[in-house]
Amino acid sequence: MMVSRPFTVLPTDVLVQIIIQLKRGSETNNDLLSCLRVSRRWYDSAMPVIHGNIVLHGRNLTKCLDQANMSRLSSCVRSATVRLEAHIWMPYPNSLLIRLNPLIGSLENLMSFSIGHANSNHRQVMGVYQETLVDLVLGLPASCIDLEIDMYGYHLSKHRPQTHLCDAIRKILPRMRHLRLRLDRMCGSLFINPSTETPEASLPNLKTLICKLRFLLNPSFVQVRKSTESRPRGPWTPEFICQRVGKCYIGSRTARWDRRRCSQRRKDLRVHRYAY
Repeated sequence: MMVSRPFTVLPTDVLVQIIIQLKRGSETNNDLLSCLRVSRRWYDSAMPVIHGNIVLHGRNLTKCLDQANMSRLSSCVRSATVRLEAHIWMPYPNSLLIRLNPLIGSLENLMSFSIGHANSNHRQVMGVYQETLVDLVLGLPASCIDLEIDMYGYHLSKHRPQTHLCDAIRKILPRMRHLRLRLDRMCGSLFINPSTETPEASLPNLKTLICKLRFLLNPSFVQVRKSTESRPRGPWTPEFICQRVGKCYIGSRTARWDRRRCSQRRKDLRVHRYAY
């Protein structure tokens, strides 16, 4: 006769896998919330599963900002997605983003962060200022290695003329693994420090760079369009980018480039036009 053993003796890794499968097979979080009430051990095992990936948008974004105990979840969140909306109850996305910045910065185990708009409503996009995004980017925890900023290609207003989003992104590039940008424009400051006019020496971790733009500000980007026989000058050559990024996409409404191959590293540089 087999001796029954209490369910509490399950190894922690097995318990976590059970909770993960429960989450995948449930349409709601009711069963997961019940796990929190079993014991302290179950609570500690279920919390990272429940709050590991969070999506904040609409009213649940404002509710999250109004909760005083969000700090207890700071170690649980690994992936955060923020979708801004403009409605009667939240007409100013920028003010919400200012309040959100400290919360995102406190997520000590955050690895992936995405921010954008719920749709292409121009009013929503105009409600976000570039300096607010700069503060958000610079305030991301050091653990964050995947970043998406999707502003639907609309222009971001400035209150501080000296604020530049490309400068902020360049400062975190060395640790980035995947970067996706959909902005109005960008310039060489994404890779080059304007004070020294030298490119970043190495971006060993960057595997994917996707930039979908309306305009390219720096004329040196145009050099990428030249044929390989003419050996484009300056840092923005296919070889320069291929040596740093495994998969690179840079496109705008005003430029269209053909697919190229860097023979030295055998990596693809596919630069294409993005249709808005």
